Amino acid sequence: MDLYCYRLIFFFLLFFGCEQIENNLTESISSFQIENSSTNYSTENNELSIYLEISNYDYEVESVQALIINPFSQEVIAEINLLNYEINPYIFTALEVLDLSDEIYIFTINYSITFSNDETYIYSSFFTTPTNPEIINYTVPTNFQLDSFNWSTLPLQIEVLNLNGIENIEIVKYEVQRILNGCEVECEYDINCNQDIVDEGYQSDETWFFNYVPLSNDDSNFTYLYHADILMRPLNGDALFDEQDNIIFSESDCGRTGLVLFKLFVSDKDGLSDEIIDLVLEITD
Repeated sequence: MDLYCYRLIFFFLLFFGCEQIENNLTESISSFQIENSSTNYSTENNELSIYLEISNYDYEVESVQALIINPFSQEVIAEINLLNYEINPYIFTALEVLDLSDEIYIFTINYSITFSNDETYIYSSFFTTPTNPEIINYTVPTNFQLDSFNWSTLPLQIEVLNLNGIENIEIVKYEVQRILNGCEVECEYDINCNQDIVDEGYQSDETWFFNYVPLSNDDSNFTYLYHADILMRPLNGDALFDEQDNIIFSESDCGRTGLVLFKLFVSDKDGLSDEIIDLVLEITD
């Protein structure tokens, strides 16, 4: 099944399959609810961790069971009993070694909570296994002309698809490899200003990160927009000051022209990543 079909199923589960409760409960149990739940799967050790926190209730809980279901075939993959270790009477957990298919990353989880009066509360949700974040779109100019006297801004934009959600995205950054011409002036600030700058590989910096741009439809299509502005020195090499006249970047002999190669990189909290390399920008005077 292709990614488009998976996304359709994911959207359906998100909007229509988050919770289902039986209607034939007594008044004392009908107010019962799930306070919190989480399901996490590690591909490193195939461990499925389940956490369920429930509200106060009038009847004793006899059992809590979770069914792991393939949402496409409706096959029950596993039946897992959640246990309460009496640290907190409202928290039930389970840790199960489970070899889930690499070809499916969306699973339904149906909780069945049985009370001492033989009534049952049903809660249905879903979880995803770790999936690679994907750079699906980007904007990196192919050429940029430096201003003669004023600092200017080079905009970069990247769009990331991550079906594990925005919270799972950890790093969105760029790196550069410079092939820049030397300054054609008498060197005043750097004795080597006439020499070319040629990086042997991609260079990184702790400040070269994209900023997340919130959009109203982020949660519905699992694509997330990021933006970065790179300050470009003018040809005359002027310094850059803030509004209080504090120096941000000191004066230089020139603003350099030449080529810059960009690498765009995204990684998530599961250690999965995607990158696009060798995007060429020509800087001219």
